[in-house]
Amino acid sequence: MLKGNIKDHSGKTVWAEYKDGFEVEIRYLPRGALNRILEDSKKKTWDPAAAIFLEKRDDGRFYQLVAERILVNWRGLKPEVLKKLVDMESYPETEVPFSVEDAAELLEKAYELDLWVQRIATNLEYYEATRRAAEEKNS
Repeated sequence: MLKGNIKDHSGKTVWAEYKDGFEVEIRYLPRGALNRILEDSKKKTWDPAAAIFLEKRDDGRFYQLVAERILVNWRGLKPEVLKKLVDMESYPETEVPFSVEDAAELLEKAYELDLWVQRIATNLEYYEATRRAAEEKNS
């Protein structure tokens, strides 16, 4: 009854405000796609004591994949917002434009932001609420 009847929402995006006017465009990610990110970010390392290869998540690769596959864009990443997210040697003087490299770095260093992005990316209700609001606006 359910098989073949569940809609595919892959590719849908939603703009969500994190804090202080910093908004992020986030792509919906079904559970299976998140699992693929986890799998794709694993690396094998040799354990000489046990004489076996062990799989371990490569955090840098993980955040790179999250930035590539989930984050689409952002706006409002100003110095005052950055100061609340991460401790930096020096802060930019203007708003930081979106780039995958900066997104990966920010996700890796700003734990709370990382959890927030993943929570929204895997929760279909955020995307459905946006769709319903757009339908109400257009009717």
